Amino acid sequence: MKNSRKMRGLLVMLIAFAFCFLAEPVKADDRTALDGIYVEDISVGGMTEEQITQAVNDKIEQLKPSVINLSAGEQNAQVTAGDLGLSCANPEVAREAVTIGQEGNVLKRFLTQNRLKNGETVTFSLKYTVDGEAARQAVENNTAVLNREATDATLTRENGEFIVNPGQTGCSVNVDESTAKVVNYLTTSWRGGIGGGETGKKKKTGGGQPGEASPFQKIVRGGIEGDWKGNGGGKKESRGGARED
Repeated sequence: MKNSRKMRGLLVMLIAFAFCFLAEPVKADDRTALDGIYVEDISVGGMTEEQITQAVNDKIEQLKPSVINLSAGEQNAQVTAGDLGLSCANPEVAREAVTIGQEGNVLKRFLTQNRLKNGETVTFSLKYTVDGEAARQAVENNTAVLNREATDATLTRENGEFIVNPGQTGCSVNVDESTAKVVNYLTTSWRGGIGGGETGKKKKTGGGQPGEASPFQKIVRGGIEGDWKGNGGGKKESRGGARED
């Protein structure tokens, strides 16, 4: 009885091995992703590697018009992801999506297929990159409007009263620093759609010399100090000389 069971078990194993070796292998180009596999929001189940690659390229084209806002204080400029030379940084995701659950460790393949059959999904993320030179050119061209000279505050007298006329904050965009920040944002944080970030800039008022405030922003406020009399009494305003914030 025991020998009969062993023989049956051995026969099942032999049949299984024979099936594995004799069955015609699926060509890599013909293999399709299992149902329940996604690349970002793209359902790629039933697609070949080539079809997934095309779907990813189409996704990148759809993202290129996305607007990236570049801010410098209260001022803003805009570029598009396409202006920055957007492309996919992990094109190998197409092959990964096709092979998951169908190659590699037998146990892992079984577990993946079982989860997919039970309605679970597996999603691969896209990684983005940009063309460095295109990004620099786009930042330089589109942030030029943010550059402006600082003007000093002035004190005038009208109808017997002194009036403080505030100066204008100046801004000078550092193209290299701004480009580095934009590239870092697109490649590490951005997930598509409208985005934005601060430019690298120097900001000053009153024509003073900028002092260090942060790695990307230098701020100086110049001012005036004076004594005068307005309606009903003395008044003193002190804004100091140039000082760092």
